[in-house]
Amino acid sequence: MWYAQRVRLLRSSIFLVPILTVVIGSGVSFLLYQTLRRSEIEFESRESAKRAQEIVDQVDLRISNSLLRIQSYEEYIGGRVIDYRNETAFLKQALKHTLYQRMSIFQVEKPENSDTPVFRRVYRIDVDGEPGAQKLPPTDSSTLQSELIRTVMLKMNRSNESRRVVFHQYAGVPIMVTIVRSTPHHFLTYTAPTTSVLQNSHLRPNEIISIRDPVSNMTWLVQDGDGGAKTITSLEQGVPNELFDTTSPSFVSFRSLPQTGLNLEIQFTTKAGKGSAYSTLSFATIAGIFGGLMTVGIALLFWSLLYQNKRVSGLVVEKTRDLERASDEVHEAL
Repeated sequence: MWYAQRVRLLRSSIFLVPILTVVIGSGVSFLLYQTLRRSEIEFESRESAKRAQEIVDQVDLRISNSLLRIQSYEEYIGGRVIDYRNETAFLKQALKHTLYQRMSIFQVEKPENSDTPVFRRVYRIDVDGEPGAQKLPPTDSSTLQSELIRTVMLKMNRSNESRRVVFHQYAGVPIMVTIVRSTPHHFLTYTAPTTSVLQNSHLRPNEIISIRDPVSNMTWLVQDGDGGAKTITSLEQGVPNELFDTTSPSFVSFRSLPQTGLNLEIQFTTKAGKGSAYSTLSFATIAGIFGGLMTVGIALLFWSLLYQNKRVSGLVVEKTRDLERASDEVHEAL
């Protein structure tokens, strides 16, 4: 009796094997998913940081080279407006080797009936810029129109600052303006499209650069468009939501450029692509799904084998009883 109960209990507990298989297999699959996802995120973070540093170094070096060139021009020509007019041919040729497309000289004048100084343009040259570069918007004004640049120039006079770089927007085009204070009454400005700063920085389809100038308090998003041309979108114009739908929550941010020391905030973001840790079908997700399917398959195999074994055992018992009954009937007949 006691032996029979133990046999029945053992037979009943055997059917817990598929359930235990599902529980253990699910746990192992989840652990595998978490481990692979953590490894993927760490790898992508390292690659993103490396890529961001590479782009920022390229931007920093490009601006630095242009700043050094215009500084050498100033030392060569001098500080008088007449000297620049005499060297127009040289300046036009020299500016082609920088990212700037326009140079202007403004003279500070104070009208008799106003305390507000007027910045009158006394000299200007324009060049075509690099092949494929965005063009600056035309301007025919004889005075400085940008209130932001005017404010910066006045601050430079008060603080005796010699150079300042400002990113802002003019006539719908994001531009970079390098302001040089030659004398308290003369300022030189070198202007380039913001996209020229990133002209040699080739972005991948899933990479976005965010640039913010704390002076103008303006932010732009830069991506590579068709044919490698840079597309730049101002946040004031509205940024398409699809740019952020698949963006990974991790990004790399820089508060300033290390070589030039410019106070420019650059944020490098990588959108989730196929196979990324943040995509729907990442390697970790596929491995987790595969582990789950294997767990279910093994559990069903165990259940099938145990069911077949139970069925065969039942048939054996039933046939044994039939034989015993037949044997009893034969003995009674004799």
